[in-house]
Amino acid sequence: MPILFQNANMHFIKGLKFMNKNFFKLVVFITFATISNISNAHVEPEIAVVGSFITGLIHPLSGLDHLLAMLSVGLWAGQNQGKILWMTPLTFMIFMIIGSIIGIMNFNLPISEYAILLSLIVFGSLTALSIRSNITIAMLIIGTFALFHGYSHGTEMSKTASAFQYIIGFVITTGLLHITGIAISKIFLLRNKIIMLFGFPARSDAK
Repeated sequence: MPILFQNANMHFIKGLKFMNKNFFKLVVFITFATISNISNAHVEPEIAVVGSFITGLIHPLSGLDHLLAMLSVGLWAGQNQGKILWMTPLTFMIFMIIGSIIGIMNFNLPISEYAILLSLIVFGSLTALSIRSNITIAMLIIGTFALFHGYSHGTEMSKTASAFQYIIGFVITTGLLHITGIAISKIFLLRNKIIMLFGFPARSDAK
């Protein structure tokens, strides 16, 4: 019985390592998928017609670019401690709201599609490489890209929708995606404690 328990924990730890090593590959794959569809990545006519709170909830999940970027913000935030843990997701949501208002008011924010694409590369790299940053730089990076994500949300809102309900909807979903990313990150950070608890070396490369 102890042997079976030990083997189960070894497989669990190997699974965590596999996910950690392959996250950046996932980022690259999604990036190229986004490039190939950049001309129509945000065209969702059947969803946009509905408008309102439900559409706002759904919209961040309707494109892999938004979904992966918001998860990545949470993953990166979860790798940090202190203020940066909650300030980076909060900054993203605040600037996303500002960007959405710009989009709803039909102001032009050029190169938004390419900025969103770049955000996937930047957020994915920060997460996969576990790059640390001071809070000011982190907020500047997060806020800049969040502005473009919000702008994209705003420009795709139906003309008949309630702007307030729509914004509340996608802010809630964004927050949940950030929390999910933070939770996943914390699981990875607990990996060494789990390894130590069951007597496995912190860096084992079993052949």
